[in-house]
Amino acid sequence: MAKITIFKEKNMSLKSLNFTALLLFIFLAVSAFFITPAFAATTITYTDVATTKTVKPIRTRFTNNTDKPINLQHNNGTDTMIQSNATSDQISKKIISIKYGATVYYSANPNDYTIRANTTATVSKENANLQMTIPD
Repeated sequence: MAKITIFKEKNMSLKSLNFTALLLFIFLAVSAFFITPAFAATTITYTDVATTKTVKPIRTRFTNNTDKPINLQHNNGTDTMIQSNATSDQISKKIISIKYGATVYYSANPNDYTIRANTTATVSKENANLQMTIPD
């Protein structure tokens, strides 16, 4: 009888270990699903420090999520004004800066950036800077 009892205890602990491993696997799989972002995005910070870095949209719409109108200033001397909480038509002109109120903001990105075609970028105010969020 003693051998049978020891054998059953070993089987029970093995079953318990397998069940625990299964629960851990399920937990990790579900956690990975919820931790993974729904979409990836690139964020370009705009500061009041003048730079020559540009953003080149290709048939891109811009949503202004700030509390004031913004002006996208293009390299050909024209501007595109976007009202607060509004979305622009498609734009394909290179952006050299963004005017927000009386301040002109420039891309702090280390390189020029090209936005892939037919996306919608969002401009928002973050503390003393502007942020342009572009879906990847």
